[in-house]
Parts: sequence; structure tokens; C-alpha cells
Amino acid sequence: MFRTTSASLLFFVAIASAQSAAPTITSITSTNDAGSYILGAEINITLNFSELVTLTDAQLEIILETGETDRSIYVGAFATAALSASATYTVRRGDNTTALSINSIIMGATGSSPSIQNTAGNAMINFVPQANLESNRTILIDGVVPAIPTDL
Repeated sequence: MFRTTSASLLFFVAIASAQSAAPTITSITSTNDAGSYILGAEINITLNFSELVTLTDAQLEIILETGETDRSIYVGAFATAALSASATYTVRRGDNTTALSINSIIMGATGSSPSIQNTAGNAMINFVPQANLESNRTILIDGVVPAIPTDL
């Protein structure tokens, strides 16, 4: 005879809840050190997920706050489940900010069945990170080219 205790029922509910939860973006980090980066510098941007996910028939567009003109970088599809995904931003002419940050993350379709989901098949529906890049480290961007003096 099977006997249910409150502890075993609580354990079952906790497991069932964990398996039905949608994955999230827990933080955005960089392998680059905090500091100042100039024109042409490459900066790693890493999205960290709450659990293993796969990205199929889609790409993630990461829109960066880089000054007057926002820049986009892209994470392509990956079929092997991962806890993180990275892309590289290259400082361009005119980019200028005291703290590189992410404005938004958008999933765009590249095939017929776009999804980002955990191993249980639960789709990510919230693309707002729990912690943005500047909470992890301050990356200053200076892609402003000095003007050439005209009155020498």
C-alpha cells in the first residue's frame, strides 16, 4: 500500500513546478574586463540562462545602448542545450557611452518553428534579464574620433 506524507507531496509539487517553469535570462555578463574600449575593440556579451536551453529556427537579437545609435548583435541557433550564449560587439565610429548596457533582447524567426526552450519543452516567454550588463561590470565605450584641427 502506498502511503502519501506531506513531505513526499511537497517534494512532488516542487518537482512538478520546476519542470513546468519557463526558462529565463538570469544575467548578462562579459568576459572583457571593466574599463574603457575604443574604436575597433571587440567586447563579448554573454546571456546566462536559468537552466539548459536550446534555440532552434531562430536567433536572438541583443540591442545595445551605445550612444546616439543603438547597435545590434546576434546569437544564432544552437541545438545543443546550453546555460549561456554569446555574441561579440565591435565598437564602431560614433559609439559613446559611460556604461554599455542592453536595451532589449528579441527572438526573431529564421525557420518555420522558432523557439527557445528548456529540456522539458517549456518555452522562454520573458526576454527581460534579471540583471543587466552594467550591474556586473562597467564597460565604457569611446568610438568618437577626434576632429582634425583646421586652424593650424
